[in-house]
Amino acid sequence: MRKAVVTSFVTVGLAVTFVICVQPPRTVKPGPAAMQIEYMQSFFYALDGYVTFDPVGGFPDNLRVLGPSASALFMNTEILDRGQLNGYRFEYKHGAPDSFGRVSTYTLRARPLQYKTTGTSSLLMDESGMIHWTDENRDATTDDAIYYYSSVRVF
Repeated sequence: MRKAVVTSFVTVGLAVTFVICVQPPRTVKPGPAAMQIEYMQSFFYALDGYVTFDPVGGFPDNLRVLGPSASALFMNTEILDRGQLNGYRFEYKHGAPDSFGRVSTYTLRARPLQYKTTGTSSLLMDESGMIHWTDENRDATTDDAIYYYSSVRVF
């Protein structure tokens, strides 16, 4: 009896493994403004790296200080030079410094240059890496749906 139970569990386990591992590949539809979200994720990691090397001052006043490493992320500097890329306008704002002069917050927004022509999704990311989005013709807010959540940075 015990051998039959063990055999049954092994058979069920193999069947479950087969179902999980041998499913046909799924097509994942890109989410809202997928390319812009990738740019925002790149900025998240670049800004996180900046803070790691400048823990006293915190986040920078502007994105240009990220220098060549940020340029390498985009193959060109259109975001850094004009705040625009692929039909979207990007806007970075750092938070107010604390009593020690450290800036520990920022927001990065992305909006279509022409709503429904160059895009429909507005995005908002902060220092946590959480990206909020809306398909309404307005700035995204922290009350909007969360599309992506990067690792959280703890100071």
